[in-house]
Amino acid sequence: MFLIFGIGHQTNNTIQLKEINHCSRCNNNVKWILSKQTSWFSLFFIPIFPYKISYELFCPICRNTIVLSKREYEEKRLL
Repeated sequence: MFLIFGIGHQTNNTIQLKEINHCSRCNNNVKWILSKQTSWFSLFFIPIFPYKISYELFCPICRNTIVLSKREYEEKRLL
C-alpha cells in the first residue's frame, strides 16, 4: 500500500482594515491588510489538520509586516 502525505498546503485569509494607518517604511497613509495564514498537513492532497497558524498586519504598498498574536488579530478583526 502506498500512502501520499505531505505538508506545505497553505490557506490565506485577508481582510482590509477600515481605519487608515501610517506606514513608517514607505511613509504612506493607507488601509492596512490583516492576514491569517494557515499551513496544513495533507493526506492524498487533501488538507487534514493545521500545524501552523500565523497572524500578520501589513502595508499593501510596501509589504511592511507586523506579526500579531491571536488575541491582537481577533481584536483588529472585530473593528
